[in-house]
Amino acid sequence: MKGMVAFGFFILFLGGLALVNLSNRVPVSKESARAVTLPELVRERWRLAALIDEPAAASTAFEMQFTRGGAVSGNGGCLSFNASFELGRSAPLFRDIELFERACTEINPPPEIALMKVLRKTARITYDDRNIVLLAADQTRLARFGPVPLYNNQ
Repeated sequence: MKGMVAFGFFILFLGGLALVNLSNRVPVSKESARAVTLPELVRERWRLAALIDEPAAASTAFEMQFTRGGAVSGNGGCLSFNASFELGRSAPLFRDIELFERACTEINPPPEIALMKVLRKTARITYDDRNIVLLAADQTRLARFGPVPLYNNQ
C-alpha cells in the first residue's frame, strides 16, 4: 500500500515537472512581464529555477550575478562562466562567453552545457514576479531564475 501511495506521488511530481517545462515554451505575454532594469539585475544573485528542454538542469545549484559594468558570471555543477552583456542590445544579449571546467564526476555533457546554449540564444531578459526570464528573439521562454539576496542586502 505504501509503495502505491509513493508511486502516486512520484507520478504527480513528474506531471508537475512536465507542466513547468511546458509553461516555459509559451511566448511571454506583454502584460505578465516587463523589461528588467540594471538595478534589478545587480541587486541579487540569480539561481536557476527552470530551463527549457532540460528539466534536470534546474536541480543544479547554478547561480549567476550581474554587475553594473556589463559583466555577468555564474557557476554551479561542473562549469563556471564569465560573459559580457548589454541590456537593450540586439541578440545575442550575452557576448564573449568564457567557460571554465571544474573538477567534476557528473555525467557528460553536464546540464550546464544546456544553460550555455540558452545564454547564446538569449535576446532579452524580462522581470516577472521577482524572477528574471531569459527570452529568445521570438519571445519564447528559455530559462527562469529566482532571486538569491546578496549578503549585504539582507
